[in-house]
Parts: sequence; structure tokens; C-alpha cells
Amino acid sequence: MPVTESIGRRQDIPILYTRGTHYEVGFNIGRTFSGLIHSFINGNTALEEDLLPAYNTPEGKKAYEDTLASVKKNFPQYVRELEGIAEGANVPFFKLFLFHMDDIMSNVIEEPKVQQAVGCSSICVNQKGQEILGHTEDALSDTLNHIYFVSAHIIPEKLEGKWQFKEERFTSLCYAGHLPGYTMSYNHHGFIFTINTLSVKHTKPGKTPRMFITRALLGAENFVQAQDILRDRGCGAGNGCSINMTFLKQEGDRMFHNAEMAPSDKDESQLNIFTASPGECIMHTNK
Repeated sequence: MPVTESIGRRQDIPILYTRGTHYEVGFNIGRTFSGLIHSFINGNTALEEDLLPAYNTPEGKKAYEDTLASVKKNFPQYVRELEGIAEGANVPFFKLFLFHMDDIMSNVIEEPKVQQAVGCSSICVNQKGQEILGHTEDALSDTLNHIYFVSAHIIPEKLEGKWQFKEERFTSLCYAGHLPGYTMSYNHHGFIFTINTLSVKHTKPGKTPRMFITRALLGAENFVQAQDILRDRGCGAGNGCSINMTFLKQEGDRMFHNAEMAPSDKDESQLNIFTASPGECIMHTNK
């Protein structure tokens, strides 16, 4: 018998273990979580009230095409991964890409109706015997019950685009229909990070959406490489976020870092970094 009313908050999070190329992993994600992805798209407030109306304007179409062309040039492997999710779930690719553009698209409208999801908070505690990175996932209400874990081992068909990781192994909490990397994640290099959304005043169509930059972070081996990924030289971020991170395999003392990333008028992201050495802490809170 079909369910006709809310069944409340679920008390567990499903997880998919998958291996393959970027497209194959994306397709497996889409096929496995097709029901959640369809449910997330159908009646999604941000999609219906902001993203689609903006997309259906001349300015929105141009923003979409410019941004898609940019990520196809710099991150073709992640575009194929997202295409795999769309085809596996049998949903339109353009709707998933609109989610990834987020406020880059909604800001085409003078007054977006849906407030940005800026509720997440993170805390880094760097004390002896208490080295903790904590995070709350406070997203828009439409994401309730529409999350899952993906634990993936990716071997690319060919090395292309930026970074050209020979393999990626990671576990990431994902919003339905979204690329891994934009909530809380860790990889096989011992890199752990969480994401807090930042709403910038001026987004930049044609530059890299933050969700593609954080997807690339899943391949980072060290802090220097993580900074390079966030700077995204040659293009730069189109919108903003805050990244809280640590590396378990680094030499020397444990360090926690907070990186605030935002668009700029140059061909790279603005980046501001704060580091918590032993005995210090970091708190990043949003209202």
C-alpha cells in the first residue's frame, strides 16, 4: 500500500559501497538511490521557486551554459559522474546541475524566495588526547530524509581535467542527487573535512561551483594540495563555503585548518585560512 502521509524522520542513513570509473560510480549512486533522488527533486522548494524560474530567463540560461562549459573544461570527470547519477536515477541532468549551481543561479533573480542553507556549524578541538572535528548538518528542510553515504573507489578511464588523480577512495555524506564532498567526508590519505555554506553578496556565473571544488577535495593528499584545489587557479570559485579540515597522516603536531573560500574578480578564489595548533580550537557557526 502506498504511503500517503509523512512517515517522520528516519533514524538511520543508508550507505553504498561502489567501485568503478567516475561515470560508473555515478550511475550506481543514481540507480541505488533513485527513489530518494526523485523524492528530493519532486516539489523541492528551492528548485521550484528559485532555480527553475531563474533558469527560464535569458540571463539564467546564459549563466547555466557558461558555468557548465567551465566545469566541462576543468572537471570533465565530475560532469560525467553527475551525468551517471542523472542517468542511473532517470532524472534530468539539468535539474541536478541547477542544484550544484545553487546561489550562482538563484542570484540571477533579484530577490530569491528561498533563504540559503547557512545553518551548519563546525568545531575543531586540538587538545592532547582530545583531537575532535565535530559538525552539524543543518540544511534546508527539503533535505530531511534525503541523504546517504557513498563509499567509493574510483579508477578513471583516463587522466584529464585539473588534478588528474590516478585513483580516489573516499567516504562522503551526500545530499540526494548531489556529487560527494559537500557535507562531511574523509579519504584514504587521512584527509577529513566538513563544509559550511557561505552566502556571498556577488556570485560569479561561469566560474566553478563550490560543489565541484569540494568534490575535487576528495582526492587531496595534503594541505598544500587542498589549498591549491580551493584556489582553483585559472578559474576560481563561483560561490562560497567554509572548509574545516585536518590530515591524520601528516608529520609533526596535529593541525586543524579553517579555509573561507569566496569568489573574486581574478582567475582564482579568495582564500582566508586560520590554523589551530595544539592547545587551540576553531568554532564556525552560522545562524
